[in-house]
Amino acid sequence: MTASTTNSFPDNKRGVSDGSFTCKDATSFYGGRWASMLSGRAQPYAGADGEVLLGIITGNAGPNGQPSPVASPTVTYVVRGDDALSPKPAVRIDLGSFILPAQAVSGTLTDDTTDFGKLVYLNADDHTYTITRPATNAQVVGEIFKVTSATVADLFIYDFATRQQVNRDGAGGQELLYLGSVDCDTITAANVRTAIPMPYHGKFLSFFAMVDVAIAGAGGTALLNLEIAGTDVTGGVVTVSTAAGGTKGTKLAGTAITARIGSPAQRAITLKPMVSNSDWKL
Repeated sequence: MTASTTNSFPDNKRGVSDGSFTCKDATSFYGGRWASMLSGRAQPYAGADGEVLLGIITGNAGPNGQPSPVASPTVTYVVRGDDALSPKPAVRIDLGSFILPAQAVSGTLTDDTTDFGKLVYLNADDHTYTITRPATNAQVVGEIFKVTSATVADLFIYDFATRQQVNRDGAGGQELLYLGSVDCDTITAANVRTAIPMPYHGKFLSFFAMVDVAIAGAGGTALLNLEIAGTDVTGGVVTVSTAAGGTKGTKLAGTAITARIGSPAQRAITLKPMVSNSDWKL
């Protein structure tokens, strides 16, 4: 990832919640890029440990905020930190929510049906967006609002408070979702659990079961997987059998999930059998 060297003001970004923050010394800020707070100063977001994502840079915010034509007649930044000045330069940052149109997004997009509402992250710098969660220091900025092409979309940017909540409550990390217990001798061709509400916006990374009571007897095999809002998850198949589940505490890992992994909050989750055999003895 690379640091910005130019401004990039969106033509029709809508937002009215600007805040003013003191600039980090000897640091240039470019319009339309993301800024963060670290050690009490605003700085361009860099994906480092401890950064608190503030919002998009909209301009300078003080008498010493103007770029200096003496230093360079061709400067393109909107403000540059300089601790030798009094008061110190400040940067204006939009903390509100708005639509950010026609943004390049890495990770393959398909259409609004598939991708609307998918979380969007900054990809370790102040201006690159992705729907693929970064391995470290993941920072959610908003979600897909309208898909234009496989690499371009309009983004709905969350306000500062929402981003703080989302990033602290698991969208930037991982959460374990418990779907309930199942008696193997009750598994039939019908759905095992239905209408489980997705408690938060996110995506399924894996699906597994834990054996609470060891399976015994001459039972058959059941393959369980997930369904989201009526559409099967591709992969994530857990095999439940006497051989696999004969020991209490065994983890029955599902196959890799390869499609239909994202889900907005409150979509219905279904736990369903793919193949069933009711001859179970617990």
